[in-house]
Amino acid sequence: MNKMYLAWIDLETGGLNGRLDSGKLGMEFYPIFEVALIVTDEQLNHVGEPLRLVIHQTESRIADSHAWAIATHTKSGLLDEVRTSTLTLADAECRIIDHLKALGIESYNRKEKRGAIMAGSSITFDRSYIMCQMPSLNDYLHYRQLDVSSLNLAVRLFKPEIESLVKKEYKHEALADVQESIDELKTYRDELFAVSKFKNFRWKFDAIENAEFIEIRDWFMSAREVSSGLITLTLTQGGFKNRYSSTIIKSEDFKVKALEWASGLLDHYEGTRKVDA
Repeated sequence: MNKMYLAWIDLETGGLNGRLDSGKLGMEFYPIFEVALIVTDEQLNHVGEPLRLVIHQTESRIADSHAWAIATHTKSGLLDEVRTSTLTLADAECRIIDHLKALGIESYNRKEKRGAIMAGSSITFDRSYIMCQMPSLNDYLHYRQLDVSSLNLAVRLFKPEIESLVKKEYKHEALADVQESIDELKTYRDELFAVSKFKNFRWKFDAIENAEFIEIRDWFMSAREVSSGLITLTLTQGGFKNRYSSTIIKSEDFKVKALEWASGLLDHYEGTRKVDA
């Protein structure tokens, strides 16, 4: 299998990409202030070091920006960096392509399915700016892209309980926004696509007992929050022949930890029965 990389890119710009009252398109008219890039492999591991580039813009170009963008990027300190930067947009485009080449990533080869695919959140916006103002970089990447926002919408529709696992701050700082997108995709990968012996179990909620419960083989396990940050697990064999209890700390992955605890007990129980037989 040919190696495929994800080029996670986020831009901070002077405005949105739609058509302005003047008739111009924002993605052609507004300046690009910052570009951040993190490259990952198929397992979402970082490849090489992150790249953050601040692009110089003149005062007149900064003034062309939308008022919201000026206020936001002034507050974050980005516009102060823009004023002191000596990097042109053309220089930044070359730096990004050179960075990819240094990692052994050549221009995307559709026939061999080798190269980098652009990834990020709501990246139609970023891609539109790249198409208009950084055409060489646009051509270097696959024409398709992996938009985490599309997965977010699908989760909201079909698996809303997963959406709450995603924590985002929306800082409008390019490098931080890129990492948030990677972390979000990791959550969707682990919850929707991961192959695990625990992924086929379906938890249900018992409103009367106010507890989560699940059936494992011919046993039932309940998980009930008994105090702030603590969950009591009860594993009961059908017919109430045997019963085990434990307490764990509540965390985002407490259900996985509960299943690991139950699985270990059941393996031991069944092993003991075989020895006795």
